[in-house]
Amino acid sequence: MSYLNSQHTPKLTSAEIAALWTQYVNETAGICFHKHMMEHIEDKDIQDVFEYAMSLSSKHVEEIKVFLTSENFPTPIGFTSQDVTLGTPRLFSDILCLHYLNILSLHGCHGYSGAVTTCSRRDIRDYFTSCNASAVELCN
Repeated sequence: MSYLNSQHTPKLTSAEIAALWTQYVNETAGICFHKHMMEHIEDKDIQDVFEYAMSLSSKHVEEIKVFLTSENFPTPIGFTSQDVTLGTPRLFSDILCLHYLNILSLHGCHGYSGAVTTCSRRDIRDYFTSCNASAVELCN
């Protein structure tokens, strides 16, 4: 979903840049954690929740890239596949992985709602509102 439109949009504020940058780093870190955990999760229902969370994170990373590149800002490096070693032994039980994801969704709810209140541009507020709704859905 594109939040950019043909109407006049002022340059990103420092609060908006900080919110987008922070979310980018958080999402890329989450992707690394999810990849490791998803290798070992045995419960199909928990695996499905992680796949949904992974799709949200991947979508958010791509949307943030659009915002930043449209403003000629560099995209953060964030965390990459070099920051996770797949094929390692299991570290966490399925239940602990699910608990971890629940805690992350709670942090997302707080972070996204905070971003909405500090952002000036309508497209950025709409984006973080959408992120908050998906975090609430994941939490539920």
